[in-house]
Amino acid sequence: MGKRISGPDRKLAAKVQRAFGEKLRQARSQGERKIIQDQLAQSLGVTRASVSNIENGRHRIFLDQVFAAARALGVPASSLLPTDSELFSEPTVHAAVSAGFGSEDLKNLSEVARAIASKTDEELRRLETSGELANASKE
Repeated sequence: MGKRISGPDRKLAAKVQRAFGEKLRQARSQGERKIIQDQLAQSLGVTRASVSNIENGRHRIFLDQVFAAARALGVPASSLLPTDSELFSEPTVHAAVSAGFGSEDLKNLSEVARAIASKTDEELRRLETSGELANASKE
């Protein structure tokens, strides 16, 4: 049984699920190998309703199913996965690129963004009030 997620992690998980579902639907209906939901369901070992729920971001998918879907659709698995810029705010990514950050810097910024997103509003207020947030940004 999977671990229940809450708070900011739940928001990120929902965003990932929606973005993945959109890419899956697009690849299934517009790709080189156009297939119907029933055919994709067979490849994934799920029902057609599950495929519909996955495409609508209402159902989580296992990593092995991502690869099975990619194989059935004739696309690389990476083409079904959302990018950082699709998950995190565009202005943040563009600002970082404009400021001259390289790919390694952007990777580190993504990790920082995820760490901040995992904090509750109360934890962030406490960090800001205590000055820990300002000290961390100077490091």
